[in-house]
Amino acid sequence: MQQEVDGINKACALEVATYDQHEYNPEEFRSAMKERHPAHLGLYDFHDNEQFWQDVISLDRQLLDATVDLYRLIAQNPENIRYVDGNLVSNDAAVWNSFVAKRKHCIDLRQRLRRLVPKQLLA
Repeated sequence: MQQEVDGINKACALEVATYDQHEYNPEEFRSAMKERHPAHLGLYDFHDNEQFWQDVISLDRQLLDATVDLYRLIAQNPENIRYVDGNLVSNDAAVWNSFVAKRKHCIDLRQRLRRLVPKQLLA
């Protein structure tokens, strides 16, 4: 599980760095996207409001952080959270309640993001 957490941390760091680059140089991003995936770039043109995009980026970062936090909890409690017959189970109520709360937080953030952004951008 720690390998999963490390992989997620690495992917999140890359995504945040990519976001930061796009925030500082949106024209460079548009130029690169126009070359590589012109049809995909059109999906980004549905909303030009800068505050909207800052909200989307903030919400996405919150989701990334919450996901890493959830995996970290699992990695730190291998004796208390484990797979049994394809289902996660726990023998510790406090750890399980923390897991359930963190998972619900991730789900809530994902739903907020899905309501804000068209499906094509989340695929």
